[in-house]
Amino acid sequence: RISFAPTPTYPTTTVMDGIWLEDGSFQPAPGAKGKLKGKGKGKGPPQVIVAQPEPPLAITSVCLPPGSIEQRGTVTFFWVEVMSESGSRWRVMRRYNEFLALQRQLGPSSENLPGAPFPGKSFLKCSGEKLEVRRRGLEIWIGMAIRNPNCAGPWLRPLRQFLEAGREMIAPGPVVPTSAPGQAAPVAPPAAAPPLPAPATGHSDAPAGVAEDDDGNILEIEIPAGINAGQLLAVTVPDGRQVNVAVPEGYCGGSKLELWYDSVTGTLTPLTSSPA
Repeated sequence: RISFAPTPTYPTTTVMDGIWLEDGSFQPAPGAKGKLKGKGKGKGPPQVIVAQPEPPLAITSVCLPPGSIEQRGTVTFFWVEVMSESGSRWRVMRRYNEFLALQRQLGPSSENLPGAPFPGKSFLKCSGEKLEVRRRGLEIWIGMAIRNPNCAGPWLRPLRQFLEAGREMIAPGPVVPTSAPGQAAPVAPPAAAPPLPAPATGHSDAPAGVAEDDDGNILEIEIPAGINAGQLLAVTVPDGRQVNVAVPEGYCGGSKLELWYDSVTGTLTPLTSSPA
């Protein structure tokens, strides 16, 4: 019998066989064994699982409502509201840089969608009317992205990750009673917005391309053998949650990949300089 001392400062990468259950959890196959590969930076070991093929996106609409902009210190966030084909609704909090990272992940063809060019990055502070123009541009762009034919192919995983990671469910609004003939229909009061998530307390040095006031960790993993660009990995992040991330272009099994974990939004962003 051989025992190994834990090495908490060197997180591990685990490849497991199994299936995804309907509730979103992963059930390892009986007797599945993990392989320890690589190291990481940050708190807690990031466990990596090769995810199984995903169902369709099944999202009917995405919007950034007026008033959805929120300032936290010097960082601007947008609340993105999503409605699924089943009628369920939720919202996620995203920064402009996360929209930009999604656009780059989708590829050059996503930069100028029909009637929806991606809003360009500004080198000056974006506020006031300029910020409202950016909000409308992002709303139109993401709405066209989920209707693009690529949404059923290579765009599926990045869009799902962007629109579902860290989501907060929105309760259904009150039912408006039917008015009697000749009478105006009563107006339902607006549904109360879900409580805002508590700001994260931890802070670490942000990598290049990420604002210095962002809260999160850098995780370094080794991509499991046999995995290619576009395939999905499920990574256990420092707070114990499991977050999906697509392998970026130029990376494959054996490559080292650094990920930026944003503890505010609960998302992982590949730091794609060059494969190691």
